[in-house]
Amino acid sequence: MKRILYVFLLSLGSFALWAQQPGELDLTFNPGAGISSGWINTIVLQPDNKVLIGGNFTSYDGTARNHIVRLNADGSLDLNFSPVSGPNNWVSSIALQTDGKVLIGGEFASYDGSQRKGIARINADGSLDASFNPGTGFPFPINSSTNIRTIVLQPDGKMLVGGGFTSFNGTARNHIARLNADGSLDMSFNPGSGADDFVSSIAVQSDGKILIVGEFTAYNGVACNGIARLNSDGSIDATFDEGGGFYPLTVLPKSVKLQADGKVLVVGDFTSFNGTARNRIARLNADGSLDMSFNPGSGANDMISSIAVQPDGKMLIVGSFTSYNGTSCNRIARLNADGSLDISFNPGSGANNWISCIALQPDEKVLIAGSFTNYNGTPRNQTARVHGGAFNCIT
Repeated sequence: MKRILYVFLLSLGSFALWAQQPGELDLTFNPGAGISSGWINTIVLQPDNKVLIGGNFTSYDGTARNHIVRLNADGSLDLNFSPVSGPNNWVSSIALQTDGKVLIGGEFASYDGSQRKGIARINADGSLDASFNPGTGFPFPINSSTNIRTIVLQPDGKMLVGGGFTSFNGTARNHIARLNADGSLDMSFNPGSGADDFVSSIAVQSDGKILIVGEFTAYNGVACNGIARLNSDGSIDATFDEGGGFYPLTVLPKSVKLQADGKVLVVGDFTSFNGTARNRIARLNADGSLDMSFNPGSGANDMISSIAVQPDGKMLIVGSFTSYNGTSCNRIARLNADGSLDISFNPGSGANNWISCIALQPDEKVLIAGSFTNYNGTPRNQTARVHGGAFNCIT
């Protein structure tokens, strides 16, 4: 009997080590020295579980890599992805094509020594894809106010690009453009005078309509504070009524995500939507009205930079905040579907600096990246992986 009890307790102890709790650091993902200086703007998970990261850096774990790298599933550098010199400046956005090619956008003017102003497509090994030709691309010099903030692929292979630019390859395009698969401007997408300030995030609905958010206050002459919905041809969709939109105007939305039910999640540094207090996060109905069933209470006390929606409807948020609805949570938290804080997700002391981006793995693990140097007291330079849920004990 004693032997049976011993074996049971030993098994229970082993399971306790194996079944990590939501929010804990995943020690099986080890980036080594990681990004020793600079920061990460974007993180994308490939179908093979390799990880693309882009930002402002010149090395990863001691190996020279300019502004973009690919990692193996364990966090080590993937040496099969090896640009020559890569982009000559920041990468702000990455979009993965179904054929394994990678679109990147940012503040660069060249890639591997070839002119590519603001946007490029690269092959799966990191070399430049010369078949993607954007011509003179976006205006140069590109800087933090004019860079490419987001690239979103449509199902037809065309790509929507948002940022601070005012033209593409010599044609006027204010802050939003759509490109064909070969890098040429899609003239069938006509935004008119476009947005009057930068577009920070784009989401495409299943019906082809397009949601955009950013620091704009008008689109093609129509007032819309921080958010608008476009028809597939680039015209504004008048059936989407955001009322007074987001406020204040200088710190408008950073990211927009669609739920499976068509509702719209928006995060950023705003404090209200259409006159109703909503600190840094809001959920809208499909018609643009505020979804009152989503109640974040006092919300986040500082910027939310990104949001990811789990299959169960819960959502992970990251940013610069240190509390949510009065509860301490340093720069990462998980919310229930109604906007309340999910206290089962416990990051401990969390990240010691801002988290800019997040990606969910199919196994419920969570990739995060930004400008932090430790997570819950463990050194992690700018990138880490945390557990999103308890493992099942079924084998």
